[in-house]
Amino acid sequence: REAGMEFGAVRAWWGARRARRAPHEGVDLVPEIEGRLVEIYPVEPGVVVGVLPDYLGRTAAVATDGGGWCWLYAHLELDGAVKAGEP
Repeated sequence: REAGMEFGAVRAWWGARRARRAPHEGVDLVPEIEGRLVEIYPVEPGVVVGVLPDYLGRTAAVATDGGGWCWLYAHLELDGAVKAGEP
């Protein structure tokens, strides 16, 4: 884990570690690994409820199997099998 990956961070964790325009609104779990694909596993079981573009790739929204939570997996290059309605 790098400083700047945590929720509320005011500086980026990459490059020159410049100030962010606004505090970080998420938690980065995996740092960028140049030139390599890294398989990401879900935090908990759920169903993909949406896939949308973001400024660094695509985001998959995954609703959990209870409790009303939805995880957002953002800034990714998603496999073609990741689509709404799929586990």
